Amino acid sequence: MISPAEMIFDSETMVAFIKANLVTLSDSKDIRAGLATELKARQIAGMEHIAHAFSKSPFSAHEVTRSYTYLTDCIVKTTWFVASTFVHPLANPTESERLFCCCGRGVWPRRNGSVFRC
Repeated sequence: MISPAEMIFDSETMVAFIKANLVTLSDSKDIRAGLATELKARQIAGMEHIAHAFSKSPFSAHEVTRSYTYLTDCIVKTTWFVASTFVHPLANPTESERLFCCCGRGVWPRRNGSVFRC
């Protein structure tokens, strides 16, 4: 990547945000609104950081692509986690639901796309 992963999307502070703000909410509409606002702010910050790093190193297009992929994967992973944990939790998940793995590859093939990379 073009810069350290935690500079693009800091998963630890996102988890802290979820624990501090979303856990206390009971209405799924409020949870979705809070998550969307925070993820949008983190996406913009991550994209700005990537763009700034790219302006300092303009011949690192592959690293920029990996960085944008990482940012997108973290957003998808966080959204899936909040949706499956807070918005639509299962009281009694089946064995297959416990073993569920979200392995989305996006619309086009990309060598470094993995939701669980964050």
